[in-house]
Amino acid sequence: MNLSLIWFLKHSAIALSSAISAIFTFLLLGIFLKKHKIGFPWIELFKKISKMSIPFLLLGSYLFFHQFFLYSTILNYLGSIGVNYVQSSRIHLSLVIFPAVLIFFASSLIFKVDGIYLLIRKFRRKQEIV
Repeated sequence: MNLSLIWFLKHSAIALSSAISAIFTFLLLGIFLKKHKIGFPWIELFKKISKMSIPFLLLGSYLFFHQFFLYSTILNYLGSIGVNYVQSSRIHLSLVIFPAVLIFFASSLIFKVDGIYLLIRKFRRKQEIV
């Protein structure tokens, strides 16, 4: 599948083909579990996915907004004050990552995503050890 998509999508084809094959594998797993009458907590899984979808949508919205409205402005500004392209790309990447992580973790805490609380507990334990 990757070879057929790479002509049109270039390097994005790897991500798309991986996502499609993961969905296909997930669906096959569900079919085989149902065929062998093995119970799986589908309702809990879909509840967790629905809780996670809002933080991911917020993160994606921020990245979309940033890419189309702020990316070239920031690079042009950094170039105008004499920062070369490599350094301005590093600065830009830092400016994108920090708010993205903050948005994702804050929205995950607001919508009570279970995995975030697990990460917080692990982080607090490490802080107690140090």
